[in-house]
Amino acid sequence: MVVRANGEIELEEEVENYPEATSDEEEDLEHVVDEMSSLNCFALVFFVALSFSSIDVGLAARHLQQLPPMPTLPTTTLPPFPSIPNLPQPSIRSFPRPGALPPLPTMPGLPTLPSVPRATLPPLPSMPSIPTIPTTIPSIPFLSPPPSPSSP
Repeated sequence: MVVRANGEIELEEEVENYPEATSDEEEDLEHVVDEMSSLNCFALVFFVALSFSSIDVGLAARHLQQLPPMPTLPTTTLPPFPSIPNLPQPSIRSFPRPGALPPLPTMPGLPTLPSVPRATLPPLPSMPSIPTIPTTIPSIPFLSPPPSPSSP
């Protein structure tokens, strides 16, 4: 059995007997399948590379565990930190009080603009009336079948 992209189900014998050209939908579906297979192939290669790299890490860890213990190093004492000297404090400059500042200059008044005359528009023309469309459906006369011939 073969399932097509449009949902039709055909037997394999029918497919072999009637070859058809592929449609755009089938080509798009094949393109998506190709992209997915390349993505799966990339994921597989990445997983294999990661596995091989972890083998090397595991061997290195085992090698470090089998080394003889490190000799103890002598401990040294550090000298004490020097004390921080007292630095002179900066002097803060005094600023004048806000009330002592000169007043801000006043903004000059804006000039008055002359008035623009208003344009009067002519009245709009009246719209013609739209004819109404009948909403009732006329009845269709019922035609009766012809009388059947009577048999004697």
